[in-house]
Amino acid sequence: MFSLTSLHANPDKQLNGLQASPKLRSLSEQVHQSLLTFATDDKVNILIDVGWDPALSSSLDHILALAPEIDLILLTHASINHVGAYAYLCKISPAFAAIPTYSTLPVINMSRIVTLDYYRSVGLLGPLMNEKVTLFDVEAAFDNVLPLKYSQSTHLQDKLDGFIITPYNAGHTLGGTLWKIQRDQESILYAVDWNHSRDSHLNGAFLQSNGKILDALTKPSIMICGSKVSERPATLKRRKENLFANIKETIRRGGSVLIPTSSGSRVLELCHILDSFWEDNKISAPLVYFSHVGYRTLSYASSMLEWMSSAVIDEWEIHNNSPFDTKHLKVYSDLDELAKLDGPKVVLASGEALEAGFSRGLFTKMCDGNNSLVILTERAGGADSLNGHLYSLWNDNNGPSDGAVQLTTQMLVDYNEEVKLQGEELLDYTELIREEKRKKEIQTAIDLRNKNILEEEDDEDNESSDDDEDEMVLSGQLNTGILIYGQGVYDYDARPDSNNSATAAAAGTTGDAKHNTKPKMFPFVSKRRRVDDYGEVIKSDQFSTKAKDKEDLLLVAGGAPGGKGAHDDTTIQDAKVGEKRQWGDVDHRSSVTGDALSNGVANGRNQPGRGKNSNDRNENDNKADFDSDESLRLDSFSAIAVPKKIIPDHKQVKVLCQVDFIDFEGLTDERSMKMILPLVQPRQLVFLNNNGMQSHDSTSTSTFDRDGLIEYLQTKKIEFIHTLPNVNESGTGARIDIKLGGSNIYKVEISSELEKLLKWQKIIGDYSVAHVTGKLKSKHATPTTTPEPVAKKEEDGAIKSEGSDVKTETNDVKAEGDAVKPEAATPEVASTKPAPASNKYEPLLLVPLETAREVALAPRTNPILVGDIKLAELKRKLFRQFGLRSEFGAEGILVIFVAGTRTPKLAIRKLGEGNIVVEGVGVDEDFYKVKSFIRSMLASV
Repeated sequence: MFSLTSLHANPDKQLNGLQASPKLRSLSEQVHQSLLTFATDDKVNILIDVGWDPALSSSLDHILALAPEIDLILLTHASINHVGAYAYLCKISPAFAAIPTYSTLPVINMSRIVTLDYYRSVGLLGPLMNEKVTLFDVEAAFDNVLPLKYSQSTHLQDKLDGFIITPYNAGHTLGGTLWKIQRDQESILYAVDWNHSRDSHLNGAFLQSNGKILDALTKPSIMICGSKVSERPATLKRRKENLFANIKETIRRGGSVLIPTSSGSRVLELCHILDSFWEDNKISAPLVYFSHVGYRTLSYASSMLEWMSSAVIDEWEIHNNSPFDTKHLKVYSDLDELAKLDGPKVVLASGEALEAGFSRGLFTKMCDGNNSLVILTERAGGADSLNGHLYSLWNDNNGPSDGAVQLTTQMLVDYNEEVKLQGEELLDYTELIREEKRKKEIQTAIDLRNKNILEEEDDEDNESSDDDEDEMVLSGQLNTGILIYGQGVYDYDARPDSNNSATAAAAGTTGDAKHNTKPKMFPFVSKRRRVDDYGEVIKSDQFSTKAKDKEDLLLVAGGAPGGKGAHDDTTIQDAKVGEKRQWGDVDHRSSVTGDALSNGVANGRNQPGRGKNSNDRNENDNKADFDSDESLRLDSFSAIAVPKKIIPDHKQVKVLCQVDFIDFEGLTDERSMKMILPLVQPRQLVFLNNNGMQSHDSTSTSTFDRDGLIEYLQTKKIEFIHTLPNVNESGTGARIDIKLGGSNIYKVEISSELEKLLKWQKIIGDYSVAHVTGKLKSKHATPTTTPEPVAKKEEDGAIKSEGSDVKTETNDVKAEGDAVKPEAATPEVASTKPAPASNKYEPLLLVPLETAREVALAPRTNPILVGDIKLAELKRKLFRQFGLRSEFGAEGILVIFVAGTRTPKLAIRKLGEGNIVVEGVGVDEDFYKVKSFIRSMLASV
């Protein structure tokens, strides 16, 4: 049994516990949180996607309650409605953070981008008084996600033993994934938000280069498919022409263009085509992108070109430069920069739903211009979001031309205004940051001390390098006494009592003498020297020069905002005890303070985002500096971060601009879905109700006819089609139970006795086949007098699951749908009776036939030939064996010539798999010789 639950937040509760509004319920409709439950011996729960609404305000209590029961998490796309809640849940729930999580490398990297941008926009992260998640928390969460490549199968272990997960390209976003989950003969294909056609930077899903469906994606037991499709399909060329025409016309009129887009995903498509358009047409108007992590987005994209389409790779090879090292696109992370951009301009802004990110604030500043244009490229956030409201106005007022619509209306817009901290608030914030740094230093010191204690007692650790000594250098703001005597610090010697016997004796207490064999002395660890053929091994970093100038030191080692910098006289001191002196150092040098250590910046170690999944980027120095500055501005412990507070506000704005919708969402359309799904041939199909464009107080703006699609697919022999009930009707989610498979499945193992009797025959490649005749027994069987089933031969040493002639008695295990023939009970034959079939996957054992009667009852079939002959290999062997010269003719036909001439004698053609035809001019000795040789290359079983 298999269950699919589409999880949703409590519709009456927000993240802060307040009463939810109807708008919040609408925003949550496109959130992806799918729980797959497999009714095995140990119930297995797999959570696919951990999305959040665009405003990051819906409650997550339902996931926190399920966290102890979730065994695996799979991520599909790097968008807020797929991964938005992942880092936040990892921060507040250790049980959730411990769940194994898999994704592709681009989704991991771009999920950092999406999370940082949205969390900073709504005030969950950054140099804010009410910061709930730090930069390090986000980086650490995605560092723990295990990366996979496309088509890389992973066999899971422990409770998930027997499950195999494989990611496949989904199009839509960089690294977007279709997940295939296999267990035994059953497979589930999770395909939500996919695109079969190519974008300018992504390949399509499902289809190979020859236009055929990938074999690995065909005939799944269950296919779970999303309901959101492109509703205004057009070719990529036509959509690009419409976009460019609107931009040129708006600039000509002296207006500006605002394009809301999704950080880390669809923004890459727009950046690529717009920067190329600016280059080709020599446009002078500014092209800008507002995002908190814009430079980092482009840097990540430049480092993952191998995940993109061949056109992008060709462009990189021709120009020797990444397409995302943009020449004209400029990145800004401060809304005040907009005032400095005079005249017409084109602005890309993070926040596709216009509920968070820069897009909402920019809309309030640009919507009152008659010549301004807002171009929606995605339908996001539901009908009650600002995106959905603008789309409804455009759709209702649009004619058959699908052009821009002039709006003349007013809207009440809620938004967050950021104000710098001053006076008392700044002092309180500075004290809060100092206290947090102090706690972090204390915890780091305790961890390092505990590590040193373990190394002292473990002789094997003496071979470790001296790097650990460097890590033990603490800042000047923290002395060792704070570990024991500091207020709020509770530290004690946690080693076994046997190690403290000397201390006990010194105190006048008695103890067992045999435990006092190791005398206590001043702690000293003798490090073993490493020696090779050239002498003692040196560390190259001891001879490196200091690359940090005073500005860099001030950047990484400065105190809390408003505090003393790194170059105050109080920070100039001698080298600390045990600290190695670098080449070129002098006795007095600027020390790296505890602030830098707590930031993880000192010596370039332990920086956020430098975990096992971090991306090493090769880029020019300027972009590297911008990228570093972006991260530091988001880090509340950084010296360059500007402390701010967020003040919620709202105002009535006049909307006098034009609005247009040009679909760059990267989703398949309804017509293509009708063509592709029948080719996939799923045994059962489930449609998720995630279109999300239906308002609570208005009719749907969606034109997707799901009922019509279901009726059409049923005519294509996809009979079992399920749909989840509407979330609004079911409350907090929707669940559907599906029976896996149409037949029972059994594991069959060949016994060691039968394996010794098999005669293996080698075929082309690394494969061997053997004829198998035996009878089935349960591994945990009890003797009985019921005749045992007798199995016919099978090419690969296993019993056929369908269409086989396996005979079994009425009381034996039967497979529904198989050709199983009952036979009268015969008391002469001793057999075994399987254990009760409560476990569907209980393995069966194939053992040799024991009596003459069993051999007589075994089914007989004519021998068959097994193997696959390559004509190119046959050509070489015919010349080596018989000296027959041959060449390939038209349509891949192998033509054999008469010796010493060019006269064709024989023709060998391969009509299909396992079908080879030999034709000849007359029948002579060579004809039968070639025919017999071909037969000898195959195994007869």
